[in-house]
Amino acid sequence: MKFRRITIFILFFIVFALSIYAENENVVISDSTTAQDESVELRKHNFCHFGYGGSAGMFYHFNREVDGTDLVKSSLGSFYSVSMNYRALEQDNSIYDMAYGLPTINFGVMFGYLSHIKMHGNLPEADYNSHLGNQYTAYLAMHRDFLRKGRWSMGFSMENGISLTTTHYNKHNNVHNRFIGSNFSIYFGAGIYAKYIINPHFDVAMGLNFKHFSNSAMDRPNLGSNLMGIQAYVNYYPSPILTQPRKISYDLPKVKPDFYLDLSVGWEGKTLQEEWNYNETLDLSDPNYFTGHYRVRTLWNTSLAAMFRYNVKYASGLALDYSYSTYSNVINRIQQKEGINGHSAYRHVLGISLRHEVFYKQMSLTMNFGMYPYRHMGTLNKHLIYETVGLRWYPRSWGNFYMSYMVKAHGMRADGLQFNLGYRILRRNKLF
Repeated sequence: MKFRRITIFILFFIVFALSIYAENENVVISDSTTAQDESVELRKHNFCHFGYGGSAGMFYHFNREVDGTDLVKSSLGSFYSVSMNYRALEQDNSIYDMAYGLPTINFGVMFGYLSHIKMHGNLPEADYNSHLGNQYTAYLAMHRDFLRKGRWSMGFSMENGISLTTTHYNKHNNVHNRFIGSNFSIYFGAGIYAKYIINPHFDVAMGLNFKHFSNSAMDRPNLGSNLMGIQAYVNYYPSPILTQPRKISYDLPKVKPDFYLDLSVGWEGKTLQEEWNYNETLDLSDPNYFTGHYRVRTLWNTSLAAMFRYNVKYASGLALDYSYSTYSNVINRIQQKEGINGHSAYRHVLGISLRHEVFYKQMSLTMNFGMYPYRHMGTLNKHLIYETVGLRWYPRSWGNFYMSYMVKAHGMRADGLQFNLGYRILRRNKLF
């Protein structure tokens, strides 16, 4: 568990460091006459944004232990994907594309061949191998170069999507699979890569990638599946690529910083670890013993944040978060059955969090890191720190309104899935 958390932290740190590096570097190094001629040639094409890509890679499933038992007996899997690629071009004059050094956006589908990853635990009544199950994923990704020289470039990628698995936890024939507990999972991926332009229509790349699948506690069990591996890419563009890119160093328009309030309301769903733990103690003949069917419990959330938008890409602020739990009585009943006293669960939860938002056109990546001044949720929920991460969508026709989904976690372990509607109050700078 510690290895998983340390690995995730290191990968996030690398991606963050590379993004800061890209802010301060001239990310494309070449200023040849050939590049200028190719740029003029590109402008003659009407369909020069889109291309197609494919990838394949070998991955290692590195979270293995459950309650001190090494469940995973074979760890290697593979991933294959196809995608449609949208590449930002200089002539688009998009302030966001210039701010990100002309990124590539991918809309893709991915197949994870993971069914031969085997698990076997210590349950005497289940003396067989369980399987992880294949993953079918639809995803959205951003690839951003932080260094380019001639035909070579290096960059990092971020991916997010939804996944369907063929084989999840089942107490009858797949009881050792504690990693994927439901048909659907949230997918997150991140990586770094090196790319080479072969000719004006093709480029190839090789990268180190991290992939995570989790149902965000919408069912049990929910340890999540974490994989790390090497992935190779090939991309084709019907219209020519600049094989000798010019130096990219954009003078972005200066914008006036903006202070505003961000108000959101929403629903959060989760299943209870307390119910899973209690069912493990039942008699073997009880139908709820090791069951994989749990009721989704509800929290109603609202949040008010004071935000400071200090440039095109970033806004940061401080938020007051309130939740109303509908399941505190369930926790109290379970603790009463277990003979636990003096740790009652209460409905009201209050949090204070630091918020950071990263914008790209009508989308943003939103992150919160907070602590609870008030939260009483029984013996298993003594966490003082919480984290949320997710995506927001700002439709042009909605004005200051937006919608979002967020994964909430405690100790970097997913503990709920949120869907919110929000409104930005007193926002003055309409350039954003």
